[in-house]
Amino acid sequence: MDGAVSVSPDERWQVKQADGASGAPKVTFLDRRSGKESEVELPVPEDPEREGQYLQTLWPTWSPDGRRLLLNVFEPGGEPRSAGIVLVDVPSLEARFVRIEKALITVGGFQWTHDGKGVVVRWGKNGSSAVRRYDLTGAVTRTWHVRGRPAASGLGAFSPSGRRFVTACTSLEKAACVWDTRTGKAVTQIKLAFSPVWGPTLGWYDERHLLAPVKDGVGVVDLTGRVVETLVKAGRKTNLYPHFERRG
Repeated sequence: MDGAVSVSPDERWQVKQADGASGAPKVTFLDRRSGKESEVELPVPEDPEREGQYLQTLWPTWSPDGRRLLLNVFEPGGEPRSAGIVLVDVPSLEARFVRIEKALITVGGFQWTHDGKGVVVRWGKNGSSAVRRYDLTGAVTRTWHVRGRPAASGLGAFSPSGRRFVTACTSLEKAACVWDTRTGKAVTQIKLAFSPVWGPTLGWYDERHLLAPVKDGVGVVDLTGRVVETLVKAGRKTNLYPHFERRG
């Protein structure tokens, strides 16, 4: 566990993963309105390769409406593949495991659709992959044969209208590709600035702009790649891994 902290889009709920505690993985929810904390045990399968241990669970991600929290569950071993996801409903804090096996979950893993009724994830292998959409029972509902991994920051992979989605689509994430959701056809490809110490940051800022690496750090770019604003300035040697979350 990485001890990650995430706040819901309406800013009412804060969630934190446990820091490597023994036993089944847990998350702690804080109701920021009442101040009440609640610990939730996640229904994650045991790791068949490590007696008494559970599969790794990472990257808490809120649905756009703030009604559900998603966590990625990795399969055993070193391959970055999925065993499924855990979904936690709020305010009931009921958790369930949804089995979705063998998805490629590097950098951010599963991401919400714009309406919160499904999730998307990269599928296949590096250099030859697609993006799949699943409903919240784990059934495949769509496959887009496009390049790259779904974006994970800001408003996520899908624009606010849902008409377009964005992926980091070249090696070392030096470009962003925008796709038409209905047809799966390419809209544009944008060359991005790159720094090995800034880390990948990519997602929608609004309907016509992306959050992306820029020359001096991380900022907002339009769909031609023009830098509109630099949000976080960072030198080339700065060890910076920013993450921008959705707000309602």
